[in-house]
Amino acid sequence: MARLKKYDRLKKFIFFIFIFYNYSYCYANKNSFKQISEHFPSLKLPHNSRITGNFIKDNNYKHFYYNFFNENEYYPHNISPSFVNYLQLSNNNLYAQHHDYITNISGIKLPTIHHNINPILIEGLQGNGEMITYLYLFSDNFDVLDKIILKNPNGLTRKNSEIDDLAQGFIYYSIDKNYQIERQQRFTDETIEIQHYKITKDGQFKEMPVISNCYKEFATKDNNIHSKKSLLLTSKQGNNYLRFAHGLDYDQFESIILTLNSNEKKLCINYQQAFSVTFGKANSKRFFDNNELYQQHVENFKSYDIDISNELEYITIHGFEKTPLSKFLLNGNQAIYMKNILFFVSENHFTAYRQPTDEQLTYH
Repeated sequence: MARLKKYDRLKKFIFFIFIFYNYSYCYANKNSFKQISEHFPSLKLPHNSRITGNFIKDNNYKHFYYNFFNENEYYPHNISPSFVNYLQLSNNNLYAQHHDYITNISGIKLPTIHHNINPILIEGLQGNGEMITYLYLFSDNFDVLDKIILKNPNGLTRKNSEIDDLAQGFIYYSIDKNYQIERQQRFTDETIEIQHYKITKDGQFKEMPVISNCYKEFATKDNNIHSKKSLLLTSKQGNNYLRFAHGLDYDQFESIILTLNSNEKKLCINYQQAFSVTFGKANSKRFFDNNELYQQHVENFKSYDIDISNELEYITIHGFEKTPLSKFLLNGNQAIYMKNILFFVSENHFTAYRQPTDEQLTYH
């Protein structure tokens, strides 16, 4: 008799849990999501997932969670798992929603576009322990119009940190003020696919062609895997970027990929925009044209075992003075290049980036 009573109580408890979960998932609709979204922290554009210092700061929340690429900026899990059906993140399996797919879900509002489209970044933790980031587009009444994966790293390519182990999957994204979106995906063979998107007036992501004048030839695409409009870099092209060596790593540099191809006399930004360069030598005092600045950088270069007390080697990056990076260079377009290290120096800035080693450059 006692066992029957326990069994009846267990059935009632299970029934209660079933009703509770079904009720909570019915309640988790577009109207309730619209209400909670009003309390999401906001993010101004442009946004670049490589910059670690400018992500989310909102004093209305306890900061106990961090973005994968922004480990110093904390923001909350502010979306209940009961919204996974509404957000189209599950296969309608109730157990999977709570245990297998995505948890610790966060929402971050972006500025409205086209007057009636509400973009929201939504990020969560997957069962494999990796973070996934989506960009959602919601209508005025919060129907889901479209969504796209922006970031979803899923393992490493080499599994050897001594030779520059690299994350694979969707590794990077950027969104500018006009909602021009770029995302990059690295594959297991270390080829990198770059895609561009814009947001249409009816709230859809439209892929745009990617153009580059950095290389004459690119990797061969598999039409079953790669987009016809994307840019596909070979592993050597993708790995041929300047590594931060020392000094102050400014956000403006952290947000971009720089490639210096000395043989082709070309410096590239983000694999897509090329600037021609010329090489020269100069008397160091004349180059700096300021004795205090000259003495300061003579000391800075000693830490790299480079003596610039008499003469130095430099490059002129033609057209660079028209970019936001010009403030880091003397005359807006001149950088010192010695011992395969590119130095950006000016009155208030000093930073150094080295060329990759053969091991870092070549995928085995």
